[in-house]
Amino acid sequence: MKGIVTAVLLLALSGCSAIKLNPASSGEVGFRTPIEGVTAQLILSQDFQRKVLTQKPSYGKAWGPREFEIAVGRPLSQAIAADTKSRILSSRIGDRADGKPSTVTITPQTISLEFGVDDGRAMGFMAGFGILAAGSDAVVGAKATLKALVAVNDGAPALIEVVGASALKLTYLSINESDVNKVVGLALDDAAEKLGDAVANKTSAALN
Repeated sequence: MKGIVTAVLLLALSGCSAIKLNPASSGEVGFRTPIEGVTAQLILSQDFQRKVLTQKPSYGKAWGPREFEIAVGRPLSQAIAADTKSRILSSRIGDRADGKPSTVTITPQTISLEFGVDDGRAMGFMAGFGILAAGSDAVVGAKATLKALVAVNDGAPALIEVVGASALKLTYLSINESDVNKVVGLALDDAAEKLGDAVANKTSAALN
């Protein structure tokens, strides 16, 4: 019985074709006091805006060898743009440099993901108690590593790396693709906010 329950669960989370995810930015930014007397140019290349990551889960047995196609470029670009505009009112956003002077220029470069279901405890219960453990909890998590070039006052661009993270604790048998979609979106939002914090700190340090 124990082996059957585990096998049925993994079968329910598996399949043949790649799982397509389209995470969304929440569009929400906190209230901030804008940085006065500063202009910004955010350069989001077309390649970055269209970025799709194809990869398997980084950990956990859920979905096993399945591949995910995750459209990260659009929601991350939206999150970065919203965060930048909330901090620097005079922000220009485009897919290439416009040649106009800016106090700070932000150019996102790469994004990578780690995601999966921390299901070790749940699987242990399933192995030990079979169907009686069907309500065990597991954690769906994601980490988004974002790298961007940031230049202040026409200085040399510095590479900044930030890591956004998110996690949801759920009943193992209730987990589905929409939960991965949600945690990835939240991790992208968190990465955008942390990039904004780093840009604000770097800009303020350069101006003081």
